[in-house]
Amino acid sequence: MDYSRGTSLEMYARRMSDAFAGMTFTQACEFCYLRLKIVLVAIKTDSSDLATMPQVNPPPDCIAMVGSIGYFIADSTEEVERAMYYCALCHRDVDDPTQIKKCACQMEAEAHEDDELVKMVRGGAPPQQMTRARDDLYLEGKIWSFIRRYPTSPARSITEGQGESEPQLGVDPGSSIKRQPEKAQAQYDSTGMFHWCPGRPIESVLMSRQQAARAEFSGHIVICVISTPGSQIVGLHSFVLPLRSAVIKPEEIRDIVILSDHAFMRKEWQYILNLPRINIVRGTALNRADLRSVTLNTCKMCVILGAPSTGVQMVNVDNALIDKSVILATLNVRAMKFSEDEAVEMVSSQR
Repeated sequence: MDYSRGTSLEMYARRMSDAFAGMTFTQACEFCYLRLKIVLVAIKTDSSDLATMPQVNPPPDCIAMVGSIGYFIADSTEEVERAMYYCALCHRDVDDPTQIKKCACQMEAEAHEDDELVKMVRGGAPPQQMTRARDDLYLEGKIWSFIRRYPTSPARSITEGQGESEPQLGVDPGSSIKRQPEKAQAQYDSTGMFHWCPGRPIESVLMSRQQAARAEFSGHIVICVISTPGSQIVGLHSFVLPLRSAVIKPEEIRDIVILSDHAFMRKEWQYILNLPRINIVRGTALNRADLRSVTLNTCKMCVILGAPSTGVQMVNVDNALIDKSVILATLNVRAMKFSEDEAVEMVSSQR
């Protein structure tokens, strides 16, 4: 039971309230665990320096400052916001942590800080000073804000940003228009047994995490391929072909969204480029932000496949660990939770 609950927890970064100022990291951890029922695992005392890394298990002389950023493990954003909204005056006698909400003291302080920002703008303050002041006020929001702000996974953001430009796919970056289904047109291959479309380059179906989130897929089929650029092909053609059988009416064809490494998918693409309504999203099933971007909660089916590595890569690998990535991805999917709004969207989309 504890293991299942542990897999459902996620990490969040939030500005710690001024009540933590002056506490050591150990004291802050104890306070968060006993009073707020959340786990503090790291801290970043200088929020204005973007190059500073958070400190995990910092030395005893690490003291929380005003505006420090805490890194928490919790069940939801509502739980983490307790550390951001805790007030030493208003919440001192509150025993139920769920009752810790933004109080009048913080609203008054935020109004004053907003006035200070307005004065900075009118007074022509340097951009660095304004950025530092704004960083003290606003932090990263929920996971969808993270997806829209960072279109690629952190491990691939630098190499992909330098190597390739983002395909537009006819989507306005500032638009939130829901994806419209393609017009049903019956086209079949030479055998007449499968739906067919003209071959197109893989760049035309590649989507970033940002674009996939805006497309708002629903009732689709998600195929997660755990792979690396050097992995062997898994034969996606044999899996996808029955889903494009001519027996299926054109208007009943479901979108197929493949979540995988785009360099690996270039090797598979030549076998499925003539099958319609296939989209490829850069990412991995080991990243929950990638899974949320393909709207996993509204899909009809989710399949997780593991692409075998080459013989050279498997020389020193224990046979018992061959499927570890697929198992971890499966646990990752099973442990995911969605908000009530997402649950309502899932029910309405499946009707």
